[in-house]
Amino acid sequence: MTRETEISAKKGTLRTRFTVHPSSAIFILAKNSAACSMASSTEITVAKGSTLETSGGQTAGMARQNALVGLSDQLCGSLMIAQPHTSSGIHHHGSQDTIVYAVSGRGAIVSAGGKVTNVLEPGDWALIPAGAEHQEANAGDEEVVWVIVRGGNVPQVHNTEGWSK
Repeated sequence: MTRETEISAKKGTLRTRFTVHPSSAIFILAKNSAACSMASSTEITVAKGSTLETSGGQTAGMARQNALVGLSDQLCGSLMIAQPHTSSGIHHHGSQDTIVYAVSGRGAIVSAGGKVTNVLEPGDWALIPAGAEHQEANAGDEEVVWVIVRGGNVPQVHNTEGWSK
């Protein structure tokens, strides 16, 4: 199944294509080369918070907003907002290392087959190595907001049918 979404900003529209492979539950994001191009090495790009829109492939109660996606060969950045008492599905990010910065709320990254829970509070950082299965969780009564930076120009999300280890 292919679903196209548009992310609009003040200076134009970025078209992304989400391809879903039902048998493996892998989401692949690809930028439309006609709609956007990589920023030059000397051009500074700013994504205003007021222009961010929720991207596709969401877990109920958790919104991911692309901020700087498809603009660099090496990095992409987004915002994750988790409503109280929600958790993502178990997943990994393929070949991409992921850095998480906790902006607000008290959330957790569950890993190691569900046996390890790392709680993040405002100001905390986490590194999720490429391929590490994990789950984001908000067991609290307030919204959780995290900044997410990944090694790659668009986020890779590989959902699993449970813990493999």
